[in-house]
Amino acid sequence: HVLLPAVNSVTRVGSGKSAEHVPPGQVYGQTPLMKAAEYKAPACIQRLVDAGADLTVRDSDGRTAFHFACAGGSEECLRVLVEAMPEKFDAERPNPLAIADSAGHSPLIVALAGRQYGCIRLLRKAGARLDDITPEQQAELRQLEMDQIGQQLRGSFAAEAAKGLLYLCGSVLGHGKTVPG
Repeated sequence: HVLLPAVNSVTRVGSGKSAEHVPPGQVYGQTPLMKAAEYKAPACIQRLVDAGADLTVRDSDGRTAFHFACAGGSEECLRVLVEAMPEKFDAERPNPLAIADSAGHSPLIVALAGRQYGCIRLLRKAGARLDDITPEQQAELRQLEMDQIGQQLRGSFAAEAAKGLLYLCGSVLGHGKTVPG
């Protein structure tokens, strides 16, 4: 990815400092980790995480790298971030899934607003709490999940219907060919 050379140079700056302590030099106080999430660069995120990037750093709008990954719908970036989360949280290490931006939006709300079902699924598996979202957002989430299930069923049904139609056409035309199924 085009960001990797920049990430490599950022992670080499200063001994014993995490990548997040390097002045980001970005508009709105965005860190290299946030930029890597924004530009959908999971390899860069991994490199920054390995160098000690803080997953809970916020930009001037209160957003974390999780918000950026969810806004862009990058399941790969979000997966790297989720896998890097600590097992326990405290005042010094808050749960990044529960961090709300300045508008009050958690990463789950951002993913929901963008209808990023893959990100929603990852966040839910990682423990994102539904009580952090409004009843209207919970209803929207249930509807989105039902839509996804419907699409999966329609896809399966269409495939089976196509196999049946091919079998029927083969039988009617006397070719005697069957469709494996």
